[in-house]
Formats: sequence, C-alpha cells, structure tokens
Amino acid sequence: NSQIYTRSGGSIGLSFAIPASVAQNVVKQLRENGRVERGWLGVVIQEVDKDLAASFGLDKPAGALIAQMDPQGPASQSGLNVGDVIIKFGDSDIHVSGDLPHAVGAMSPGSEVPVTLIRKAKKKIVNVKVGSLNGEHVAVSDDDEPEVVGGRLGLVVMSFDTTMKKSWHLNGGVVVKQVAPDSAGARAGIMPGDVIAQLGFDQVKSVTDFNAIQKALPANHLVPIRFFRRGKPAFRTIKIEE
Repeated sequence: NSQIYTRSGGSIGLSFAIPASVAQNVVKQLRENGRVERGWLGVVIQEVDKDLAASFGLDKPAGALIAQMDPQGPASQSGLNVGDVIIKFGDSDIHVSGDLPHAVGAMSPGSEVPVTLIRKAKKKIVNVKVGSLNGEHVAVSDDDEPEVVGGRLGLVVMSFDTTMKKSWHLNGGVVVKQVAPDSAGARAGIMPGDVIAQLGFDQVKSVTDFNAIQKALPANHLVPIRFFRRGKPAFRTIKIEE
C-alpha cells in the first residue's frame, strides 16, 4: 500500500497500491540507468460512451478514443489517426480509456507494439513504435524553459507545445504537470494536464511569466485563473493562504 485516502485523518480501509511488477521494474531501471523511462504515444484520449460506440461501429462502449495527437509523436509517426478507437495494445485489452496509459507506460521505449483499433467501423492492426517519456523529455515543447517546482500555488508547470498553441488559438500558456495536495492549486480544482493561460489579470505566455506572476500575487485574496482543460476554456478563482 502506498497511500490511504482520507479526508478526516482516519482510515476506512480504502487504500491505493501498485503492482509489485511495476515497483520491480522501476528499481531495475534506477539501478541500471539511474533514471526511469516510460513508454509514450503522444495522444490525447477520451472515454467511449454508448453513443460514440454506436457511431464508431462498436457493439458496446469500449476502448480509448484518440481525440488529439502530437504531430511529431510516436502514434502519428506510426500511422494512428485522430478518431481511431484503440481496443487492444500489445497483449493488453483496452476496456476503458484509463487502461491505455498503463499499457503504454509499461512498454520499453523503442519497442514495436501491434495496436488493434477500430477505424471507420472496421478493425485494423497497426504496428506502433513506442516513444520515450522520461524526466528529460517530458515537456513536449520547442523551448528550454525550466519547470517551476511547487511555488506558492503548489503547481509544477512546464512549457506548452507550439503546435497545440496554434490549434487552441493561444499566444502562450503553461501545462500543469503536478498539483501538490492541499495547495492553492488543488483547492482551486486545477488538475495535471490543464493549460494555464491567465493568472490574476496577467497573461501567462511562458514558464518565466508564470513564475514571476505567482510570486507577485497577493496572499489571502481570490484572484482569477483562466485555463484550458481538454481544449475547453474555463475561469476559476485561486487563493494563496499565507
């Protein structure tokens, strides 16, 4: 068991755990390489509901629907398309979208994996060469700005991919990589994967901007934060309690 989920401080016996095989793989990579590499496809996926399943020619809701792709990512380079529904990755059946990241992450970067998918109501198998997602290449960006670790908002952010900026019609923005528990960001409902475009009344165009703006935010005041989640814009308020 790695963590106990509790709001009150007590335990009701509900805990989270990871498979021993995952822990063993992590230890092995750390010993051999000094770092951990995870498989990467470069796709944004979503769940397949009943209506989507019918429209894609599935007899029941299943699989992971590719909603967006990194043009330079492994999936795009291997011939996967937006609109494909992945139902099997290697030997792993993809029952829900959440199954895919686990299956991909367990693969060694550089390995070639057969992917079974539904495209235009027809089953198809495409061989995909898995890319690498590690600490050195996690930010899909064309600049070299450093991550902001934690900060006053409790958010770890990284640069936003230029291609995505154009598709979302943004001049900048930063991607949330991690949210610290009980932080200002967590209380505001910010989640990993959100793209922050505005903080307070200032536009966030880069990691450098984000770092400077968060340092200047007033404590104990509600300030607006504008972000994109899965391409959809939203405003919320955020408060730094100091």
